[in-house]
Amino acid sequence: MIARRFGQWVHEFRFEVKPLDERFRSLGLAGDAKQFYLIKDVFTMRDGDWRNDSRDVVGSTEAWARDQYLSDWNQTFVADVIDQHPHVFTRVETASGLPIRNKQVMAWTGRFERVFESDFQGFLDVEVDPTSGWGWLEMPESSMYDPALEQGPWCIKPRGFAESIEGIGLPSMLGISTFIVWVELPISEYRTLQPAFAGGVSRATEVPDDFAARLADMARVNQVVFFNREATIQQRIIKDGFVPCSGEFEVEHGADRYVAQLAESLQSGEQRAYYIKRNLWHQVHWLPVGVEEH
Repeated sequence: MIARRFGQWVHEFRFEVKPLDERFRSLGLAGDAKQFYLIKDVFTMRDGDWRNDSRDVVGSTEAWARDQYLSDWNQTFVADVIDQHPHVFTRVETASGLPIRNKQVMAWTGRFERVFESDFQGFLDVEVDPTSGWGWLEMPESSMYDPALEQGPWCIKPRGFAESIEGIGLPSMLGISTFIVWVELPISEYRTLQPAFAGGVSRATEVPDDFAARLADMARVNQVVFFNREATIQQRIIKDGFVPCSGEFEVEHGADRYVAQLAESLQSGEQRAYYIKRNLWHQVHWLPVGVEEH
């Protein structure tokens, strides 16, 4: 099974994976596709320094990403390309992790839907290093954006029947480089694998089974809701299409302390407990809950 991994800053910077869209096939853009492409990993780097994995440094690189993708050779290549300028790095791999060096990746500014405009001519082909398989695209100053207000201007995807990523750019005027890795899979596996990837990774799995029940219990006694769009949890709740249905509250679980809030979808009635571990304010997770009405 292929697992998707997002670096800790992906949601904070408002990068968004756009799932495979059947219009690629119905419009003939990938109607005879023998392969499809899913986003496998997304992570960031601050100021060209892949060695810094401190959670306190905005945009830093996680150890798993450095260990898997930034081997000594790739580190030299990345350093030479970046040269103090932020880039987007792309890579398309086989299911076994080998680079596909001749697969074209395209980028454009504006929203994802522009890819379906027949008269749009603003696509750029990402240059690819023939040895490593990494592609690179320098981010100009016009790519700057404020994640609290908007997404970045760039969309990127391999040509063909592939997932896109939207909202790439230079968040908060920082020297952030972004790495995006796709995996190529046979079209015969499309119906099996693709639904498991839709929506990206948003739930944490490294918590005890009874944590959701404890969050639900705490939500019952914190019914007063104060709407605060500046709060990290509420920003994530609203982004996911939910609304808060409890106040924020603190909860201890094991040796850890969390800030949490219950939210509900007005369309489906689904309830989730969103939570942040104290001192890790950029990492918002959620668990499904079933809170009984009283």
